[in-house]
This record gives sequence, structure tokens and C-alpha cells, in this order.
Amino acid sequence: MRQIFSSILVTALTASAYGQGACCLEEGCEVLPDQIICEDVFGGIWGGDNTDCTTVNCLSGACCVYTFAYECWDESLIEDCNSMGGQFLGPLSTCDDEGAFCQSDVGACCIDGNKCWDTVPEDECYWMGGKFIGNDTTCLQDATWCVTYYGSCCFGDSCQDWVEHDECEMMGGIFWLDACADLQDVEMCMPSGACCLNDGTCLTDVTAEYCSQLEGDYLGDGATDCYECFSTSACCIESECATDIDYTNCLLAGGEWFDDSTCDSDSCKDQPSCVGDLDENGTVDVDDLLQVIAVFGTSSQGDCDGDKDTDVDDLLLLISAWGPCP
Repeated sequence: MRQIFSSILVTALTASAYGQGACCLEEGCEVLPDQIICEDVFGGIWGGDNTDCTTVNCLSGACCVYTFAYECWDESLIEDCNSMGGQFLGPLSTCDDEGAFCQSDVGACCIDGNKCWDTVPEDECYWMGGKFIGNDTTCLQDATWCVTYYGSCCFGDSCQDWVEHDECEMMGGIFWLDACADLQDVEMCMPSGACCLNDGTCLTDVTAEYCSQLEGDYLGDGATDCYECFSTSACCIESECATDIDYTNCLLAGGEWFDDSTCDSDSCKDQPSCVGDLDENGTVDVDDLLQVIAVFGTSSQGDCDGDKDTDVDDLLLLISAWGPCP
């Protein structure tokens, strides 16, 4: 029987058969009459009709390799696949056919709704309990809603580094990606307080550095009381002189405040007899008006209301007192 089978096989191999081609066998490549003989008789892998062993490489095929995810490489040599620790899927195998099982989609994976990882295989993402965003996706482009941002958090008079975005907002702060050290020019992020300037005005919610740039007197972090900015001086209340009283309290008492004066200098008599009488001639007239106009906005020499500057309030006060002093 074996002799009969051998005779048939020899006849088939030596005949000029139609559609002969290369057949990959365990011992190498052989040209056989047709695909049936290659696959059913010898258990080989058919290389295709009208092929030969010079065009068909029986030593290459698909290789399944796991790096950070399963990948399939076509036309890999057996020895190369083995050296990489991969699984050789057989001679003439392809990733589309034999290697479909080892190809994973890789992309962004959102875990717990606020942590996102890039380049995660789909099956691994599901294994971690995450939501797979899609193949070739990234956290910053395709899952911004899942990215947890850390940065600085400003609380009005202080700044704290390395705070999570949502946590900062829950605490009532303002979130910045920049570090606190890079937010020196943002008043909301730096300790602030009141600042007394040389002209007697008061600024609030400014930093010590900014106050220093203005050559002012910084009253301390969190300070809001501007009364300290007003110097004390003499105040005439019903012809009586009160000493060491500030401008605001003088006005509240219905008095007339005189800057840089003391009661020792008999301030109530030395000053004009009425508001607006800048030249002290007993009458508020055009000479006083011209003096206000001449220094308007530039000097305190036309100051009628005691705020140490000459502005529209002084002009209106002068006009209202026009005429002889009481």
C-alpha cells in the first residue's frame, strides 16, 4: 500500500500539473502540484498558485509581541520573533488573519472620572475599572474632562501651591496653573493690606511690595483701617482748638481741620476767618477763586475742604461761601 501511495505521489510531483506552487512544510519549502496535496496530504501551508520557493519565504509570518500592549508584526522571521519573546503564528501567517487576537486598541483611559492615563490597552483599561476613550486618543485632546490639574490656589491674601483644581474652587479660591512664586504681580494671590501714601491718601488690598514702590507706609497684612493714614493736627470747633485730632473726626465734630498745626500756635485765629477765604482778607471773592484755579489739581494751596488737594470739591465749596465771611 505504501508503495502504491508513493508511486501516485511521485507521478503527481513529476507531472506537469496546473496551478503548482510553493508549499511550506516542517522541513522547508517544496513545490507541489496543487493546494489540496500541500494541505491535505502533507499538512503544509500553501504559498499560492504559480509560486515557487524563491518567492515564498516559509520562515516568515506574523509575530505577536507584548510590550506595553499586544502588538502584531507581519513578515517577521521566526528567529527574530523568538528573540523578542514573541509568539510566531506560523509560516505565511498575517496579522489580519491569524494575529487578530493579539492586537489591542491603545489610547486614553479615564479612571474614577478624574484621573486619565495615556497609552493604555483597551482590555487593561477595563480591567482597572476605567473607561476607554478610544484607539489613538490622548487625555489632553480627547478626555480633558477627566484630567486632574494641580496648581496654585489664591485666597485673596494668601497663595497655596499644589492644590487640585476642583478642591481649590470648593475652598473658595481662584485656581492658577502657575506656581505661587510666579504670581507676585497678582494681588489676589499675595498677602495684602492698607497702604498710607505721602499725600495722605490710603490704598487697600495692596501688597507690601507695591506699597513700597509707591514709597508708602504699609500697615500690615490684612489691615483695612485707613484712619492710621490721616495725620493728626489742630481742629477748630466753634472757635475752640482741639489738638491731635485727625481730619475725619474733626469733620464729624463740625470743626475745621488745619494740617501740620497745633493748638499752641493758636490755629483757630491764624487760619482764615471762613472756608474759602484763602487770602485771609475776610471775604471769599475772585482773588480766592483765581488762587484755586491756578493750583487746581497740582497743589494743596487751594484746599478748602481739608483733604490736602485742590479739586472740584474745593471749587464748589468756595463758590458756596462767596461773599463776606460771617
